[in-house]
Amino acid sequence: MKYIIFENGEPVIFPDTLSHKEVAGNHPVKSAGFCTVETYLNQFDDLRAMATVWGESISLGKKSDDKDEDIIESIWR
Repeated sequence: MKYIIFENGEPVIFPDTLSHKEVAGNHPVKSAGFCTVETYLNQFDDLRAMATVWGESISLGKKSDDKDEDIIESIWR
């Protein structure tokens, strides 16, 4: 999967078949790259996620950042 973190802090996860530039359009991007997301149920049966990010978007000239993992995981909080 690919991902983008926009300047406003919003994450977007999308399939590898799309380019980062296609998804970003004209919106300002903070970071971008590739990710895996594993979901699980916590002790209260709430759905949570564990994300791993790496790489960069060549089409946007943006790199992934380890802090992006927390942002992506927040989708499931």
